[in-house]
Amino acid sequence: MAADLHVDLDLRDPAWAENADAVLKSVLGGAAPSLRVLADTAPAPSARTAQMLLVLRRHAEGRGGSFSVPSPSPAFREGLRLIGLHDLILDKEVAQQ
Repeated sequence: MAADLHVDLDLRDPAWAENADAVLKSVLGGAAPSLRVLADTAPAPSARTAQMLLVLRRHAEGRGGSFSVPSPSPAFREGLRLIGLHDLILDKEVAQQ
């Protein structure tokens, strides 16, 4: 049995977006992923970033993995709210903040 894939996706660092497609391919092609999105000081996400996060969340949870955004910044939460993906990406306890 292959080891679970653990990925910390640091949205605070804009350089991650340069390899966003590689991150997506890596996660979608691997074992059940454990994804943690670091967004405590992240700006509002673009629509593309938000859609990628939703794909990653559904993929991870659909394969028995996990997805979390432990401490999203207010700008990140508001950006997701404006795009309409707030409740679909953030955990319920985070979404209610």
